[in-house]
Amino acid sequence: MACPPRIMAVAVAVSMAMCLVRAAPDVSVEDVGCTDDTYDPRDSMMYYPGVEHVLDDMATVTANHPGYNFYTSAPYPLSDIIVHANCNVTLSVRDCITCLSTAKTIMTTKCADKLAARMQLKDCYMVYGPIGNITSKRTW
Repeated sequence: MACPPRIMAVAVAVSMAMCLVRAAPDVSVEDVGCTDDTYDPRDSMMYYPGVEHVLDDMATVTANHPGYNFYTSAPYPLSDIIVHANCNVTLSVRDCITCLSTAKTIMTTKCADKLAARMQLKDCYMVYGPIGNITSKRTW
């Protein structure tokens, strides 16, 4: 039995639309917070290199870590930085990277040179600060 042309056209259109639709991470800002305390970005021996190092790697490392939930610290002996990042587990690896990269960009702009900061987007979260002084708000 042949399918009527109108039904076939609708079925093809719906199939094509489903293939084209790709959910993106929701990067709307829910919360951003920064300490009042700052560090000197010219201080190449202490805090700054640690912050830069851990934030640069967090999007990729977290997205490739089971459960999209990852903590790390700076590899420099005088830099006592810890970072925690996580993504909504329903995101793809690519979307987790996109979300955390967006979070990093917003956080480092709004909280430039701050000792500690946190950024909560709808689908991901990132926080950094001195070891022992950060708390994470959300996990999925």
